[in-house]
Amino acid sequence: MAYARTLAFVVCVVAVLLTTPQTFAGEQFHSDPHVGLDYYLDTHGRVEPSRLPRVYSVFESVLRCADRSSVTSPRLVIADDRTQAAAFVLADGTIVLSRRALDVIASGAEPPIADARLAFVLGHELAHLANSDFWERREPAQNRIAPAERQKKELKADDLGFLYAALAGYRVDALLQPAAATPDFLTFWIDQIGAQDDPGYPSAEARIELLRVRLQERAQAVQSFQFGARLLQFGRYRDALDLLEEAQSRFPSREVFNNLGYVHLRLAVTRLPPEFAYHYWLPALADLHTPLARLTLRAPAVAQPRSEWRIPPAAREDLIEAVRYFEMANAQDPRYVPSQLNLAAALLLLGMDAMVFETGAMPANPLLRAELAVANASALVANDPSLRVLGQVIEFEQRRAGKAADAAVGPPPETNDPALAYDLARITMQSDPALARKYWRRALGDFDALPAAIRALVCDQRAALSAVIADGNLDNRCSQELAARTRGTLPWKLPVQLSRDLLEKPLTETERTSQGWRQTQLARAKVFSAEASAVLAIDDITTMVVLRNVAESAQALVRCCSQPQEKIPVAVGELWRYESWIAWIRDSQVREVWVVN
Repeated sequence: MAYARTLAFVVCVVAVLLTTPQTFAGEQFHSDPHVGLDYYLDTHGRVEPSRLPRVYSVFESVLRCADRSSVTSPRLVIADDRTQAAAFVLADGTIVLSRRALDVIASGAEPPIADARLAFVLGHELAHLANSDFWERREPAQNRIAPAERQKKELKADDLGFLYAALAGYRVDALLQPAAATPDFLTFWIDQIGAQDDPGYPSAEARIELLRVRLQERAQAVQSFQFGARLLQFGRYRDALDLLEEAQSRFPSREVFNNLGYVHLRLAVTRLPPEFAYHYWLPALADLHTPLARLTLRAPAVAQPRSEWRIPPAAREDLIEAVRYFEMANAQDPRYVPSQLNLAAALLLLGMDAMVFETGAMPANPLLRAELAVANASALVANDPSLRVLGQVIEFEQRRAGKAADAAVGPPPETNDPALAYDLARITMQSDPALARKYWRRALGDFDALPAAIRALVCDQRAALSAVIADGNLDNRCSQELAARTRGTLPWKLPVQLSRDLLEKPLTETERTSQGWRQTQLARAKVFSAEASAVLAIDDITTMVVLRNVAESAQALVRCCSQPQEKIPVAVGELWRYESWIAWIRDSQVREVWVVN
């Protein structure tokens, strides 16, 4: 399943209820909004998503970053109405835009600017949904929302819409640029929809002022979040923790909570023996692979017996903190599958320590809580084999903890997925060695598909595994894997040298001007960003350089730098990791390149 190996991170409008829903079907919108919507769509027709792929792509990007505290599942509907600039949301999560609204949004704008405008509009409507702003359902006119109260709600939706669009990577600052004959897009928008005199809408001046104030604040939150998520990919957990905690102070969203929990989960993993930490290919642990788990060709390691596995106190504290953050993400959005899976992974690791049950170190059985998290995820994503296998792993560990003579579970599903085969091999080794052998062969048959840490563990235990699976090629695969780590010299020139001390050698005015960098000051870091590049300096040492809009295809990258060491699925596209840099691939194109010191 997509969620099982996806971390929700982001590389994650105006709008307003642009026209009041009752315009389309009179008072029907008050008694039953969907009667009015059906009438509207019957009158004008519906535009199929396949005809507007870019619009739906922007919607999906913003949706990943929006507050999903509502129990509804947002969906976008485009009405083929070319006369009214309509944008509104219903209580069931239906967001409606008209073709006229899309035309206004795109008017006189290059695609990136039009996308930013659209992201803002969609973010605004998603904010209304999160805040349960559904005044179209109020009955008589005298009971409807007062204009002053509605203005407050509109400005609050603007505020969140700005942030959602920015977190999704769109240039909300472009809303301040001239549009047609007006000084900015917001003024142009209000002119186009004829809402200048509507007492329920804030003025364009009020919206612009809010945007100006928020841009600086939001820039800090977005930069903290994005660079924290990027540093996660390189195993820079302490730096990532600082940045994500700063982002949390500005915008405590489900994604920030989830990533904070993930940092603590990864910190705990670095303190565990590899055979403990990577005994299973857990969904969360397969998302971001740490380069700290370096492949070696030392003599095969002697695995510590399961009965001796113990979680060190520092690792236990990190796991408990991870659980806390994942539960906070779940409380904010019970439908957010990544945090449910990450919660199950953290609780499973806690439950694999026998001392938990012998000493009562946890207030509740972590394996039972892990089982509940998987059940919650399964209710959202039905009939998913990844969730079924994770549930079987948890059941297996529960039986082991209960000293069951036969800890077997089953029947396991048929699968060619190396992740599922790896986990099924682990839980069938004692009860059904022949079946375990089959799963081991499937898991190791595509050796490059294994995460780096699991490849390292397999190679450390290659002698024992070769005997189990009757495969003498593991030594050769491990040797090839070690040689492959010399691949991937960065083919692009960086705009600034990494590890440069900006106190001793500050950026010159010429450097800033040539790159077009704008500076954002964070708590203990500075960010210099422009359309083509960004630089993160932690404690005045250049730590990361981001190259954007790299004009390179994924195929050209392979020809240039060979295959990456790993391909890591993320919320949008995938990350190709080389030795000291990562390329973000989306739609077969290199979108960004991240390089660390």
